[in-house]
Amino acid sequence: MNRAWAVVGVLVALLIVLCKSVELQPPAWLYLATVLSWAFALLRWPPARTPWRGLSAFAVLAAGILALFVVPWSRREQFLNDLYSIEPGSSVTDVQHTMARYMVGSGIPALDGSGREIGVPDAVIFRHSTEPAYNCEWGIVHFREGRVTEVSLAYD
Repeated sequence: MNRAWAVVGVLVALLIVLCKSVELQPPAWLYLATVLSWAFALLRWPPARTPWRGLSAFAVLAAGILALFVVPWSRREQFLNDLYSIEPGSSVTDVQHTMARYMVGSGIPALDGSGREIGVPDAVIFRHSTEPAYNCEWGIVHFREGRVTEVSLAYD
């Protein structure tokens, strides 16, 4: 095993975990850098007499890094995945089905005292949290004639 590449792999993997734990999405090249550093650390050229040990260790590590990339770690990440999975042209029913587990509306009362919430014309606002850090992070789905025209994210 090449220890220098292993150290680089551990450090980059820790950076990914740290980013995801504070709800930041690390760029895809960071995942690739982790996989490549572990490839350099565990795979030899020319292969040793027992190449399966290094290859199997690399496969396990690559699967773990893929899991870091694919699995959403927070409710916000799940919300963003669901929001951005809405395709233009989708119906209102499809959107309601996709976003069923999230709150509908801005959560901010209108200034006119009518008891309604602030809204966006021809759009539906979805929220994933009422926590102060995310209460104004809105997923806005715009409609025209009952079909999605645009999906956007508005945040503090």
